[in-house]
Amino acid sequence: MATIALTRPMPPHRASSSMPPLSSSINIDVDTLNGQAAQPNPLPAGPVPNKHIPVCPPGPPVVSTTPSPSPPPDESSPYRQSLLFPPDHYPRFENDGLAIYDIDPTGVAAAVDYIARQPLPDPSLVFPWFHGLHPVNHMQQAFFFQRRRVMRKTPCCLRGLTIVKADGQLQVARLKGAIAPGEFLQPGTAAEFLDPDPKEGFSVRNFQIQAAKTAMTSDIIVYGDDSAAVRKLAWRIAAAQKTWRDKHDIEGIALPRYNTFACTGDFSIFEEFYPHIVSADSEGHITGNVIDFFHQERSEMYAMTVASEISHNVWLGPTPEPNSEEETSYDVLIECSDLGHLNPRALRALAETGIPSGKRIHLDFPSSGTILPPTWSQIEADAILESCKWIYHLAHGTANPSLFAALTDVSNAPVDDGHDITLADEAEESPAIAATQPKKILIHCADGYTESTSLQNQPKWFSALDGSFPSRVLDYMYLGNLNHANNPDLLKALGITQILSVGEMAMWRDDDLEAWGEENPHLRFAYELLKWEEMLRQNQMIGDTTAHSCKAGIRRELEWGEIAREVALMNQPYVR
Repeated sequence: MATIALTRPMPPHRASSSMPPLSSSINIDVDTLNGQAAQPNPLPAGPVPNKHIPVCPPGPPVVSTTPSPSPPPDESSPYRQSLLFPPDHYPRFENDGLAIYDIDPTGVAAAVDYIARQPLPDPSLVFPWFHGLHPVNHMQQAFFFQRRRVMRKTPCCLRGLTIVKADGQLQVARLKGAIAPGEFLQPGTAAEFLDPDPKEGFSVRNFQIQAAKTAMTSDIIVYGDDSAAVRKLAWRIAAAQKTWRDKHDIEGIALPRYNTFACTGDFSIFEEFYPHIVSADSEGHITGNVIDFFHQERSEMYAMTVASEISHNVWLGPTPEPNSEEETSYDVLIECSDLGHLNPRALRALAETGIPSGKRIHLDFPSSGTILPPTWSQIEADAILESCKWIYHLAHGTANPSLFAALTDVSNAPVDDGHDITLADEAEESPAIAATQPKKILIHCADGYTESTSLQNQPKWFSALDGSFPSRVLDYMYLGNLNHANNPDLLKALGITQILSVGEMAMWRDDDLEAWGEENPHLRFAYELLKWEEMLRQNQMIGDTTAHSCKAGIRRELEWGEIAREVALMNQPYVR
């Protein structure tokens, strides 16, 4: 089985409307994110992390004098535009050589919207700096030295926008993308930025450091309802920016001048006039106006597991919360578990005697696999059939046992065109049946997994599933694990044709790569997703049904720092 490394530049994407069955072997190479477009004949890619740790000689790494195959992209390209720079039209306040500016909620909303429409710098200009290159982390440096031949310094092409909540309480009154002071400032009262680059270990993902690194290369807005606290923090951040700039001046690096702004309006103004940038309101409620990965994942998981009607008035789904609105919507709840037992008499009694208004009945039933077909006794088989019959009666409101016995006699029961027994029609036409109120029934299990899929043919990708699906966090983006990336049939079933590399190795076979076509899948780092979307929009490639399409329009819904921070928080439970 051959393994290849995709190290090509980003060509225009072609949607694949018909893709044969998949499964293949890919080396997800981080070089795809580092500007191969500028190198028509790139050097062979080195070993990929996680499977092959780079060789790290003792002592500080030695920079190779071998020239790179092509000059790096020009960093003197124009900076990203921002409404906050130059800040000449904002009220300015000075103290001890520092300066801060005032900005009102209208200006904040305009700045947020404007920055979301600005093109991102080329990935080759900001990576590997974004990966984190601490001077004492020789392993991390050795990996990138081996590939890039040069040390990437702090990019001068960045001008982002970071919003900081003065009190750090992000559960309430949170604006879009807002972070806490402790996420990028030294603890205590020190007026210095954190040094987020990891001092040891090797990683190309490092999502957890992106908020701090983007804050260093951004104009910063501080907001909060305590104006004194807002202004105090603004002065502290301005001092940290000056320290950061002076440090680079000593090293001969001329950084752009980033500034600090203090928002002068109350949060209620944002809620009233600019709700589109309010993530959580003043009471801590998620507004839904700003994408939140946690909330989005919960919503998608709920939508995936919501109860489905499998027959008239009979629903299949997860166990609802006790006394919840969902639970009170059912009259009979039948829980399937390994400890459940067959009790058709209880169902029959309910069907014949009725259920008092407003009362809910809880019953149990054996879960799938508890009674294996080869071991069924006649008693168990009859009990299962009887249970189904009385569930049918409860759901339809028909409860005459003598007529039911007659109707379920296969030899006498009427059949429809599809050769199905028509119990309901016959029962409704018979005057012998006493009309009772149909009951709504939920068949549920505690873990939320219902085997309705077993009623259909098992798809090809199911056998390789590890028990979880990729989580849909945006209309065009899923978060998944390496097993998902190694399951091309699953990706195809979900409509995913793009895979974002975070340094791991996805093993596909060559025939699967060939089946998908040379343009699929593109293997990208998350930052490149944003840049790639811009290219799609610029080329007006609308209508692509991929996992990362241009549905977002001309405006980014999330900035790079926000996406990285959200992903880092979602990964936190798995970090040892």
